[in-house]
Amino acid sequence: MAGNFKVRTSFFWPAPPDRGIGDKTAPLGRWRETVIEGLTAQPITLRGEFSQTYRPGHHNFSEEFIFEPALEEGISASVVAELEAANVRFIYLLVNFDQTELKILGLDGVFRNL
Repeated sequence: MAGNFKVRTSFFWPAPPDRGIGDKTAPLGRWRETVIEGLTAQPITLRGEFSQTYRPGHHNFSEEFIFEPALEEGISASVVAELEAANVRFIYLLVNFDQTELKILGLDGVFRNL
């Protein structure tokens, strides 16, 4: 969270292999949803495969996400217009043991910190 900005995401990992997940890096099994608040008048809920991207780090010690609301099927034109007016193409989130990084890539191709 940065200021009034919040991202809450939930997803499922596949069942661990017989040897246990401790020596493996789990991929994303499937998305549940991501809720983004503070960019638009109303919260944005993402459930689609194309509007959310996940990359696990080694042994899932870190995780990277990209959320691109304009790619969400059925998103309202008014939300897309609000995002365009705010110069938002996608949100980048890195979660690590000792670091959380939250950035926005603008329609101008420039990253900015939140």
